[in-house]
Amino acid sequence: MNRVLLIGLSIALFSTLYFSGCSSNEPSHVHSYDQVTVVDATCVEEGYTEHKCECGDSYRDMYTEMVDHSGTITCNTCHKSFVSMWKDICSEKGEDNFIAITGSNYYCALTTNSDYDIAFTFGQVALSMEFSITVVYSEIDNMWLYVYSLGEDSLGGKFDSVPSYAGSLPCDYCTFSKVSTARSAAFSCFTNGVHEVNKQLNSYNARFSLKNLGILIK
Repeated sequence: MNRVLLIGLSIALFSTLYFSGCSSNEPSHVHSYDQVTVVDATCVEEGYTEHKCECGDSYRDMYTEMVDHSGTITCNTCHKSFVSMWKDICSEKGEDNFIAITGSNYYCALTTNSDYDIAFTFGQVALSMEFSITVVYSEIDNMWLYVYSLGEDSLGGKFDSVPSYAGSLPCDYCTFSKVSTARSAAFSCFTNGVHEVNKQLNSYNARFSLKNLGILIK
C-alpha cells in the first residue's frame, strides 16, 4: 500500500477516535420546562397543564375533571345528541334498556326502545288510588308527549319545552271533571319525576340532565 495513503488513513482514524472521546465528556442537556400551557377541560376530555422544554420534551400535570355538556338536544361542544347518550346509559346500566329507580313512596323508571327515544315514568299511590305520569320524547319530531293518570281518569298533552317558570303542563285532552286541578297535580308529579331522573343521571356521571332536552325544571 502506498505509504502516504497509509499515513493519511491512520491520521483520519486517530482524529475520529480522539474527537469522539472528547464529545462524550461534554455536559448532558438539562431540561428547562419554561413553556407552560393550560388546556381547559371539555365535556369529552380532562383539562391539564402542559410543561414543555425547548428541546421538545414535555410532561402534564394538574388535571381537571371533564365539564357538563351544554346546549339543547345536541351538545354544543361534542355535537353528540343527548338522545343517543340516554340510549347508551339505558343500554349499559339497565336490563333490557330498563332502569328502575326505587324509593320509599314512589317508583320511577328510565327506558328506551325502538318505539321511542326517551321515556321516564313516575308514580305513587295516593288516596288509595295509583297515579302516574309517563313522559316520552321523540327525536324525529322533537316533541314530548305525556300522559297523567289517576285511577280511571287521564290528562295528556304535547310540548317542545317546559320553562322553569311554568306553572302547569299544556293540556291536549282530559277526562277529569276539574281540568285545572288535574293540570296542577300532573305538574307536581312531573316535577318530582324530573328531579328523580336528574339525580339518577348525575349518579351515572352522565354530565347532562333533562334541561339539555328542553325541560328546565330544577
